[in-house]
Amino acid sequence: MLLLSLIKLLYILSYFHSGGDKHTTGFMPLLLVGARRIIASSSSSVVATRARTTMTATGTATESSSSKILFIVRHGQALHNPRAEAAQSNGCSMEEFFDLMRQDDAWDADLTDLGRRQANKCRDDHFSVRDDNNNIVNNNSNPLGVDLVIGSSLSRTMDTADLVFPPQNNNNNRKDKQIPRISLEYFREVNGHFLNGKRRNKKELNSKFPHWNFDSLTTEEDESWTSDIEKYEDVAERGYLGLVALLTGRYNNNEDDDDNESKSKITSSNENYNNILLACHGGILRYVMTIHPLVHLSDERTKNTSSDNNKSVESRFDNCEFRKYRLSWKEDNDLDNAEKKTEDGRLGTKRRAIVLTQLDH
Repeated sequence: MLLLSLIKLLYILSYFHSGGDKHTTGFMPLLLVGARRIIASSSSSVVATRARTTMTATGTATESSSSKILFIVRHGQALHNPRAEAAQSNGCSMEEFFDLMRQDDAWDADLTDLGRRQANKCRDDHFSVRDDNNNIVNNNSNPLGVDLVIGSSLSRTMDTADLVFPPQNNNNNRKDKQIPRISLEYFREVNGHFLNGKRRNKKELNSKFPHWNFDSLTTEEDESWTSDIEKYEDVAERGYLGLVALLTGRYNNNEDDDDNESKSKITSSNENYNNILLACHGGILRYVMTIHPLVHLSDERTKNTSSDNNKSVESRFDNCEFRKYRLSWKEDNDLDNAEKKTEDGRLGTKRRAIVLTQLDH
């Protein structure tokens, strides 16, 4: 207020000193120029501050330098995978891959017996405590410190997450202390055409997975699924928005309305989750990591003893493959860069780039 009063006084003195003549030279016009510069500087500062401190799930710029540890596991083998995945590993064409998947298609495809065994092995490998002889002494623990579990809205990811990291692992089985589990539409598989990518209605999902939170599902039925397959650029965009949601802690699809009645219980708890387990799909992981212009991959692995560590950071996830990342904002995104749109101009401005840095695990 004091600054504004001073500026007003400078304008008044300048005006009366010049007799209202804007062309008058001398000291007071210089004060007028200075006042204008103060106003411009003050306005720019306010705008910059607002931009830096605003954060939404659509990627608004933020000066936050926070990062998360993100454990990603692809779901175990599901009913539509066996023949298509085998053919793909032998170098089949994409047309043949899709044809085999179409023949074995199943609505919201469940895990196969092999898929469940893969998930159990992932649990033994990454969520178990072993003795000096490498024998499992406790497979009902949380050695990685996971404090939030995220799955897509398709059953196979939630089944996989529950097998890899069972709910009873959490805090002495006290229901009120269970580590939260949230289903997010952002991370569903490539949508459309194939029935394995069509989710159950919300009531069925709540019945099948009562320990999961489905507040982010905005419709009872799966209204997003169509007979046409989703464009890969749109798949990557969903994945980017999902990663932004994990970084910002805002997990609903309608993030701009803070009074939204469907606001996630997790969001409203004001807790900060730093070690997140994400059960996801091969397709969306591939496209968000390889074609989205605002998602950058980095590699800080040091071990070279396992086949997992010899795979490139861009490589496709195998069923139940487990990887560890540091999820963070790209540090060199200043406000000018943040104001720019992506190359195709979609979804507005102020979008920050994200870095997924693969780590040893």
